[in-house]
Amino acid sequence: MTVLTFNEQNRLGGTVVASAAPLGLLAATHFLMTADRNLPALVLPILKQQFALSDTALGFLQGPAFVLFFVVATLAFGRVVDRAPHLKLLAISIVLWTLASIGFGLATSWQQLVVCRLMLGLFQAAVAPAALSVIVARTPVERVGRAISVFTTGSAVGRGGAMLLGGALLAWIASPLMRGAFPGFETWRVLFFLSTLPNLLVAVALLLTDRRGRATAAAPRPPSLLPALEWLRAWPLAFAAHLIAAGSVIVLVQAVSAWMPTLLQRELGLSPARSGIVSGLIVVLGAPLGHRLGGALVDLCRRTGRSPSLVVVVTLAFSVVGAALLCLAPSMITMSLGLFMLTVFGGAAAVAFLAMFQRMSPDARGVSNAIFFAITTLMGLGLGPPVIGLLSDRVFGPGELGKALLSTTAVAAVVAAGLAWGSRKAWARVVRAAETHGADA
Repeated sequence: MTVLTFNEQNRLGGTVVASAAPLGLLAATHFLMTADRNLPALVLPILKQQFALSDTALGFLQGPAFVLFFVVATLAFGRVVDRAPHLKLLAISIVLWTLASIGFGLATSWQQLVVCRLMLGLFQAAVAPAALSVIVARTPVERVGRAISVFTTGSAVGRGGAMLLGGALLAWIASPLMRGAFPGFETWRVLFFLSTLPNLLVAVALLLTDRRGRATAAAPRPPSLLPALEWLRAWPLAFAAHLIAAGSVIVLVQAVSAWMPTLLQRELGLSPARSGIVSGLIVVLGAPLGHRLGGALVDLCRRTGRSPSLVVVVTLAFSVVGAALLCLAPSMITMSLGLFMLTVFGGAAAVAFLAMFQRMSPDARGVSNAIFFAITTLMGLGLGPPVIGLLSDRVFGPGELGKALLSTTAVAAVVAAGLAWGSRKAWARVVRAAETHGADA
């Protein structure tokens, strides 16, 4: 992967910043953020048994328990990142969410698990707005789609990394040598302790890079949510359609991430370690391909004058095929193929929506991206995991997790594709207005 370095001075919200952060380091931060967020999915059956939880409670733990503070904090950090040292803010965020992850491993009740997930959401909220502010400000417009795809690949690979590396760690922790190193702790708790070690290395790297690259800052003018909100209100239908559609794609992505290891354990009888290795390996292989594909296709549409909504429709159609293979044909081959298709084409659709949104906002990108991530994460994590848990408990039954997963992903894909295609002309009008506004500013 080519490492792009942003080493020019950058004016954001009245502050001159020299961002010397390589894109690869920002992607690594995104990887760790997503891995820590998704790690509980690997041990859901263990948590279910140890704390006597229903699928609905497990879905709440993965979704709303994380997203409640995340959404509010993302909006707050949207103002901060346009005037603060981006890399120092990212390093502080990493250290704080690492403490929340360790707390999850020490929890002795469901209530304590929920509190730690709330804290994790709170401290991870700064990552996406801060990183995207750097990327979008310093990347040529014709390469924004590909640059964003590198950053989001960190997130997608993080989902797979949580499963793959977490599964390998579980198997290692269960060995006689490691059981003696952590007496009195269950293997799943040790997993959360050890998985946080890479976080500290990346935090130090960010601080060192910030110290080398940051120039003397001028007195900042605090950015406000008002200009971004006023721009959204000027085009309410276009932004509503785009944000709901993007959120629906995140519902699809997060639903699969949250329940895939559990589905493999229930349908194929795999152990938590093996289910993590299998699902993680597939996601690690498919996620970079999907995100790079999405970024490249969006850039291609820009060069050829075609609507990027076409990318969304085609990739989501393949995603539904993948969901059917994953959920209706319980064998290792078909489930693996289905997960691979969902990973590639669902990721491509997610990147397409994010890249499209960058062209809809003329300025205050930290604030605008905060709004985007707040809404899409609220939908994706707030609806995806808990809805599947509720359908599994109350509609299809605990033995029919696959049907709950398929119905949720299919509805989300249809909604996203329909809104993207139906609002493509409105999206184009907003982009033209944003470009005109930016040229006049």
